[in-house]
Amino acid sequence: MSLVQKNKLEEYLKVELKYNEKEVIQAITAVTNMDAQLRTKLMEYIATRRMPNIIAEGISVMDLIERLEMNPVTAFISMDYLITNPDEAKYVLTRREERIEIDEDMIKKLKSKNNLV
Repeated sequence: MSLVQKNKLEEYLKVELKYNEKEVIQAITAVTNMDAQLRTKLMEYIATRRMPNIIAEGISVMDLIERLEMNPVTAFISMDYLITNPDEAKYVLTRREERIEIDEDMIKKLKSKNNLV
């Protein structure tokens, strides 16, 4: 992820989604570690506000936004989770509380997945 993309994402998270610093760091880490094509689609959405039609395991990004009331960034992060670990993601998404938090264990998993540890 380029510095320009990271800055645009950070601005979107702070201004549009009203994320606090901790949430910004968590979201940027997750987006940095997500599938490159999916990350590109997220950045295109942030630039254009046109939602791409992305589907994994029969679930679209719009399903996550509309049915589970996720914001677009959380929906893209969840879509990456559905792509990389579908069974676990479906279980978590059906059991989720109001908000999915990315904790330290998830960050470690994401980093090790991409050999960043």
